[in-house]
Amino acid sequence: MGVHLSLDDRDVAEPPRFLGLVDSGAWRTLLPRAIAVQLGIDDLLVADDESGEGVGITFPTWSYPPGLMAQIFLDEPELPLWGTPFRLEPGFASIDFLPLLGRADFFRAFVVRFDEPGQVVELDQI
Repeated sequence: MGVHLSLDDRDVAEPPRFLGLVDSGAWRTLLPRAIAVQLGIDDLLVADDESGEGVGITFPTWSYPPGLMAQIFLDEPELPLWGTPFRLEPGFASIDFLPLLGRADFFRAFVVRFDEPGQVVELDQI
């Protein structure tokens, strides 16, 4: 899923876009800390009290309390962004991974349907 990020409280010269995995097993969205650097908020991150957990690993995470604004983009860069902007309150981690779009924020903005045999994810914005 393609996601375009922006901030409510400041302009971003080149807002980051990334491909993320819609993950019903992730309790919240988790992004690489490099995205916080792109947004210019890396020095504003707050360390989380609890660590993140992956398959066989535990790692520190950080949050950006104001949250981020996000919008879906399609595969074609010339197409407009899809739907209305929605709020993400992701964690950030300094490990190498594909961004995860989780239940606490992404799944509250959309009704998500998985068609596993067809390898399709359908979204309806709430």
